[in-house]
Amino acid sequence: MLQQPREGVRAQPTLTATSLSGEQRSDSGTGRTTPDRPPAGAISVIDAQGVRQLTSTADLKAYISAARPFWLDVCGAEPSVAREFLLELGVEETGIDRALRFGQTGRITISGEGVRGVTWVSDPPHQLIELHFRSSSTYVFTLWNGNPHILDEARREFVDRVTGIQELRYHAAAIILQLLNGTLYSALGSLDEAIHTLTTRIRERPGSIQFAEISRKLESLRMVWLKLERYAAAVRAATAGVAAIHGISERGVDEFDQYAERVEDTATRLSERVDWGSFAVQDYKATLAQWQSEQIGRLTVVSIIFLPITFLTGFFGMNFTWMNDHLNGLTVFFALGVSLPLLSAVATALWFRRHGFLRSEATALEEPIASPVAD
Repeated sequence: MLQQPREGVRAQPTLTATSLSGEQRSDSGTGRTTPDRPPAGAISVIDAQGVRQLTSTADLKAYISAARPFWLDVCGAEPSVAREFLLELGVEETGIDRALRFGQTGRITISGEGVRGVTWVSDPPHQLIELHFRSSSTYVFTLWNGNPHILDEARREFVDRVTGIQELRYHAAAIILQLLNGTLYSALGSLDEAIHTLTTRIRERPGSIQFAEISRKLESLRMVWLKLERYAAAVRAATAGVAAIHGISERGVDEFDQYAERVEDTATRLSERVDWGSFAVQDYKATLAQWQSEQIGRLTVVSIIFLPITFLTGFFGMNFTWMNDHLNGLTVFFALGVSLPLLSAVATALWFRRHGFLRSEATALEEPIASPVAD
């Protein structure tokens, strides 16, 4: 019934996240996994007792009848299977259709009915996965396509915090949203390493850089930053008057305020990485421009060294009768045809070297290249 993880629709290749690894163990015949590792393509329930994979809607009924706070995570399921579980959860048809439609922009709505949102989680490598979120007085669910292990840490933390939840509609929703946003923090750490490696390569091996690829990735990173900026504005607007909503607890208000701050902080940090990447590109352009200037300078010096020879060749190549009658013989040939051009080239080279236009390769390597990116 469950398919293997699919790539998220319209995922943007930009962030580098550290993959979460670990062996998966299943108890034979029970459908249970270890408390924090659901298998790939899983529909899971997370509550105070741990994480359990659901194989049918009958398993979900037991959690609903227990009336305990839980989080239903639908990851990588076929739309028909996901629809069955959401119907059992009590979601209306229009809400299910909206949840199954991917390719939406990031947004969040907090009302008396609960929380609806379209956000993202970070998927290694270089990818954001669209995730749909909804909460009510009786359920909280997330729906997305990707590797279920991305949210392993989030599930573990929810198990630890679920016992202190005062109400499901807002308090639990705000906690889960914070845990989802935590995957972006992990991606930012790996992104720092990638940009640092890039700047090092630019300084040490600029010839190994593929400028078109770097520019494409930087533009992709900038687009994700703009998406997060817009989403942060939507979160701040949605949480501005959340305290006036009937039924929300004080801790729920505090958790939503923390979530808004974390989303804004994520957008700010990503903006800093975009600037850092832009500085790296500028550094590469400056290094490339200096290298090209040095090559042109070398060609200019070589052409000037041979300019006197060109003049002598043109001068003595003129077909004048007097020159043909008086400048002949082997001695004249070695004096004017061989020695004079060589002496003029050597004299020109020595003059350039004396004035610093000619340098050895070792001397050139000792001079550092200025970089606009601070160490």
